Amino acid sequence: MSAAGVPKACRKVPTAAVALLAGYGLHALRAPSPRRAPHRTPPLIDLRLFAHPGFAASVAIMTLVGLTMFVNLFVLPLYYQQQHGRGTLTGSPSPPSPSS
Repeated sequence: MSAAGVPKACRKVPTAAVALLAGYGLHALRAPSPRRAPHRTPPLIDLRLFAHPGFAASVAIMTLVGLTMFVNLFVLPLYYQQQHGRGTLTGSPSPPSPSS
């Protein structure tokens, strides 16, 4: 364990993620256009699209909307665990039970 209480193995994961993203970025930017080299497979995402302000803004907005919509999946169970005293397995809000 390190001084901050984070195991050394857990610090390697973000480093590996950044290295893989940087490697893909270099690969995607070095790839020739399909017109010049039709026999090569183009990258999945053409990073040159982010040079267009409209595309970059729309991706940023979609990312923010996705984060704000799905953050409730993580925050609500924590809220119910801490404020309502529920356990780990019962931390999510329950749907109302039908009355008979």
